[in-house]
Amino acid sequence: MVHISLVGDFAPNVTAHRAIPLALERAGDDIGGDVRVTWHHTAQLGPRPERTLTASSGVWCISAGPYANTAAALAAIRFARESQRPFLGTCGGFQHALMEYAQNVLGMACVTHAELDPDALDPLITPLSCALVEQEGTIRFAPGSRLAKAYGTTEVVEEYHCRYGLARRY
Repeated sequence: MVHISLVGDFAPNVTAHRAIPLALERAGDDIGGDVRVTWHHTAQLGPRPERTLTASSGVWCISAGPYANTAAALAAIRFARESQRPFLGTCGGFQHALMEYAQNVLGMACVTHAELDPDALDPLITPLSCALVEQEGTIRFAPGSRLAKAYGTTEVVEEYHCRYGLARRY
């Protein structure tokens, strides 16, 4: 059995939050395995997520921030990195993975996110110059790549809903 922990604050109106468990279930069906998904709201995760996430095969820090407890999300990401568990961060989850890495691996003392602290002097994560809210775009995969095989094609159109990314200077 594969146990994936979804770290983030579930909201039924967020399409990705409804789709992620279904996609993981379908992936399990495709490989003939049992995939179990557990949601972990950041407000309940606490400062020591390893107590909750130890049984996880992998951690997915999901989209739709800001999180109720940023420190808990960062601690969960650090746990995944340090325990060498597979990790995926999508949208805000990826932004928080950048923050965790900058702070705990690169040793940056003051790592901020402009969405959480709009007055920060030097945020690591800043508003995109061109927000990708309700935008569509074509993604092309290298022929023979894992993504091309997973999608069954080398080109797809996907939707985006993102306002923040890594500051240009970093």
